Amino acid sequence: MANLYGALTIENSLFCGNLTSLEGGCVDAQGTALMASSANPVLLPFNLALNNCTFADNRGPRGRAIRCKSRQTASVDTALVTNSILNDGPTEIENLHGSQVVMTFTNLKGGTELVYDPCGAVTWGPGNIDADPCFANPGHWDPNGTADDPNDDFFVVGDYHLKSQTGRWDPNRQSWVKDDVTSPCIDAGDPNSPVGDEPFPNGGRINMGAYGGTAEASKSYFGEPTCETIIAGDINGDCKVDSRDLAILSQHWLAFGDVLVR
Repeated sequence: MANLYGALTIENSLFCGNLTSLEGGCVDAQGTALMASSANPVLLPFNLALNNCTFADNRGPRGRAIRCKSRQTASVDTALVTNSILNDGPTEIENLHGSQVVMTFTNLKGGTELVYDPCGAVTWGPGNIDADPCFANPGHWDPNGTADDPNDDFFVVGDYHLKSQTGRWDPNRQSWVKDDVTSPCIDAGDPNSPVGDEPFPNGGRINMGAYGGTAEASKSYFGEPTCETIIAGDINGDCKVDSRDLAILSQHWLAFGDVLVR
């Protein structure tokens, strides 16, 4: 996928199993999962926003998840990454010419070592983590019987829902299942982002990744058995009405959601 000197917002999207032998690119040849480029002589900037996206198991020499390329020093190019999971390696982000890349509340497994940023233009905002996202069943590249030849490898699609001891949606069984661990990406998104359609208990805070804010978001775990009843005032779903619920209420006081017009 390429964003050439335009404005592009991508939300709740999963990029996995993409392959290129060049400089990256899910569809375009310049950034394994996504490339943003500004090379127009009119100096049109690109603006890219990634919200609740998951990048995993993509293959390419450089910039496996995101590659920003701006050939014009007079352009102001921005890429905002929020509530997302980047889990490719070894070069997750490539920012060649000083585009303004801002990362917030995002899990970059491997941390800053997986970022090529020669101009020092990547801003590490609040809430970023470096952790195993604990996918339910991540996909993998099958060597097709020839371990020494990557050219005939093929991708086996996996399940990138987040593991949860309270409940994770299993698309194969079409039901909720419980795991023995809980992903650190659950309830780790921007506290100012609405939880959307996340099922209860949702911690009152959006999850990172492609399923955050959706009806398939993994459920919050509080270290105790799941609450059997919903208590009025228990916003985060931990079977208690306390200061944590008050903090969530205060965070979103007077906020408005979408109104369904019939």
